[in-house]
Amino acid sequence: MSDQNYPPNPDQPNPEQPVGDGSQPPPYGAPPPPAYGTPAPPPAYGAPPPAYGAPQGYGAPPPMNPYAAAPQGNYAEWPERAIGYLWDFVYLWPGWATTIVGYIVFIVGAAANGGSGSGLLLALGGLIIFAGFVLSLWRLITNYFIDQGNTGYSYGKRKVGIRLIRSDGQAPGVGSCVGRYFLHSIINQLCMIDFLWPLWDPMKQTLTDKILNTVVVKQPDTTR
Repeated sequence: MSDQNYPPNPDQPNPEQPVGDGSQPPPYGAPPPPAYGTPAPPPAYGAPPPAYGAPQGYGAPPPMNPYAAAPQGNYAEWPERAIGYLWDFVYLWPGWATTIVGYIVFIVGAAANGGSGSGLLLALGGLIIFAGFVLSLWRLITNYFIDQGNTGYSYGKRKVGIRLIRSDGQAPGVGSCVGRYFLHSIINQLCMIDFLWPLWDPMKQTLTDKILNTVVVKQPDTTR
């Protein structure tokens, strides 16, 4: 018969107390259990992956397109647009100069040999005239259609500090500038009213601008 007052062995479990119910303290020196809901620590090796959607450490964001959009308002005045047109005409001078040289050579060839003409000079003059025409046409296409369509600036508009944009602030596009050139020419051939319309229009638009939903604003090109 055992003595109930005899102290039990601390190394032996108490048969009257269930094991693993959390009532007994952990052994001496053991780390405490993590609190409920605490996330597990990251592994000791390596850094944790970046959060979803976070910017990467390598590389830089792509540069913004300076011709993507433009603020509305601050419309270009009629004198600014007129000066821009004049600068666009000046932009064609290499083709005009080449054509003039071709005509001079052609006239000299026609008057050579006592008026009987020189076939070589006549052919050379005609070739130079054709080269001047091609050069003028190429500069017209690149200036009015390609450059202005992609950026909103022609050579003259860039000189004056004004820009052609759509109603959403974007550059008008090549197709719009092609239509703009011919539509503007047709309206002006009828009554020249398209060129003068910005004088009294509240948004300083021509009739061509109203048809194509474009407007010219004051916005210098800071990229050139």
